[in-house]
Amino acid sequence: MPFAPRIQKEILKALDESIIPTLWKQQIPLGYVAPPLLFPPDIRCNLVDSRLPRRDAKSPSFPLKANWTKAKLHSTAHTYLSLIYEGAANERTLITAAQASQYKMHKGVYNMYLQAPSVLFFPAATPRNTGSYRFFQEDSNSPFSRLKTLQVAFRDKILIHTHTELVTKIETSHSLQIKDASLLTLASLFQEELQSAPANHQETAQAMLLTIMLRLRHQLSSHPPSLANTAYPQTIESTLPGKDFCQRTIHFIQTHLHEPLSLPMIAREVGISPTHLNRLFHQFSGTPVMRYVKLQRIAAAKKILKLGTENIDEIAALVGFGSSTVFCRVFLQETGLTPNTFRRQIRHSKSTF
Repeated sequence: MPFAPRIQKEILKALDESIIPTLWKQQIPLGYVAPPLLFPPDIRCNLVDSRLPRRDAKSPSFPLKANWTKAKLHSTAHTYLSLIYEGAANERTLITAAQASQYKMHKGVYNMYLQAPSVLFFPAATPRNTGSYRFFQEDSNSPFSRLKTLQVAFRDKILIHTHTELVTKIETSHSLQIKDASLLTLASLFQEELQSAPANHQETAQAMLLTIMLRLRHQLSSHPPSLANTAYPQTIESTLPGKDFCQRTIHFIQTHLHEPLSLPMIAREVGISPTHLNRLFHQFSGTPVMRYVKLQRIAAAKKILKLGTENIDEIAALVGFGSSTVFCRVFLQETGLTPNTFRRQIRHSKSTF
């Protein structure tokens, strides 16, 4: 992808100028976001709402890939690391009644207040903020408040991006993909250490975190970067239970959205004929395969138009359109607006909110 080197440079700058030097010089607070929510003193944690969604009231754990819209929380099937290297903010999570009983704590929504430099590690299925962070209350009215984080999703292909947030503006880089089994092993060992070590004795975990960051830096600087399909990795909840071919089709499309796609290519990856795949996918999803591809590209473009600063040519390439002309025509057909008009309306609505 043509814009991956620019994002690579941004991430390497954060690693070289802020994150790695800090890890060499000092220990930083490490938070393991799972019951019983034991954090070092620098990370303040408190219960803010004892109510839980009805479906989770008696559940011993949370489902993978879930969303709690009112609470603005979600969970994913992979572990996740958030390293704040500038500013101060808070995260939220949930504790079920069953978890609360097991660990002798209160159920409900918890706030975690932290300042840079700090790290939060989320095991798979752990609820966390959806979208933007929340600033400290004393910072929320200042136009100069700024938050910078490096975020890493430990999946089959590790996703890494930077996130800069002002009170009035959010800038999130598109995710770079790294294929590295050693990094996944390091993340697993890091999780084990955080689970077992007391919150005030994290020396081994600190050393492992430095190793992870150095490994990330090495991989980014020594291999051509690969760009993920959107600013935020999408989690698609399939409505096709038990249909493995549809699951695989959706997964392939989501992870290759920025590339040229055709029905024969997708069918070849899934392992059935194009005609059979299109008929079955249409039967169970209500839309043909390539119509689904088009809608996902438009959805990805909307996210970039809302959050990014890329021009129309760049966005067209990022979401897999052959040219900006084709992109603008399809976007207008699907939304009734040109991409520039859509972006202006979003920015106007934010400025008048």
